Amino acid sequence: MIRSAGIRSDLMVMRGFTRVTEHPDYYEFHTPDEPDFWYGNCIVEKMPPIDPAAVLARFDQHFPTSKHAVMCWDIPDFQMAEGTADWFRERDFSVERDVFLSGGRDINRFDLPDGITARPIGADDWGQLIDAQQAIGVELGFADATHRSYLESRNARRRDQIARGEGQWFGAFDGDLLVADMGIFHDQDVARYQAVATHIDYRGRGICAALLGIAHEWAIKRAPDATVLIATDVTGSARRVYERVGFKPFEVITSVMRRAY
Repeated sequence: MIRSAGIRSDLMVMRGFTRVTEHPDYYEFHTPDEPDFWYGNCIVEKMPPIDPAAVLARFDQHFPTSKHAVMCWDIPDFQMAEGTADWFRERDFSVERDVFLSGGRDINRFDLPDGITARPIGADDWGQLIDAQQAIGVELGFADATHRSYLESRNARRRDQIARGEGQWFGAFDGDLLVADMGIFHDQDVARYQAVATHIDYRGRGICAALLGIAHEWAIKRAPDATVLIATDVTGSARRVYERVGFKPFEVITSVMRRAY
């Protein structure tokens, strides 16, 4: 059984389309319909990496044609030895440390700024949402056309999940312009935010904090006993926003990633 609550929440979000195969020392996550979904096609290690070459070999064995490589560790709060981290960096991997934060039933609520409204994303909004996500991707260095294809397939899957009642996507609008958005998916045990983002010209105005509360209220009404989780980079600026809203550090998960583009 996977130990990390954060990784279990990943699987909850990916239910129905990501296949999990357990091996003695690791898990294989495989999303055949979305080969560019990096964390949906990865190796999840059960033990610390004694031999990093063996970890990479496992990925190559299961994903021989993959342009990316992702391996993570199902060890909450695991800190990779610097020598091992250097081994991966020398092979063009980045070492990622993501903190999962947990929010209870009563988080801090903030009002939207004047002139900004919020609502669930409608059928006519998804094109604008993908455009907004593409702009965020360019900020993060994902300018390759492959990223647009990834976003289209990823959001098509999300729309299917929303249609089945597994989650919702919320947007904040300035008139008709989408300025912030995020998803939240749940079962009875956990609710998990997805892809929280704000347009570069609208940051620092409290829009994200307000939208987090709107999505949280929606999820808690549907799953009152669920643990609500959100993930971000350990040192990222988003963490300060989430903690201001009332989310508290829960666990840190380490992974290594070699980007495909």
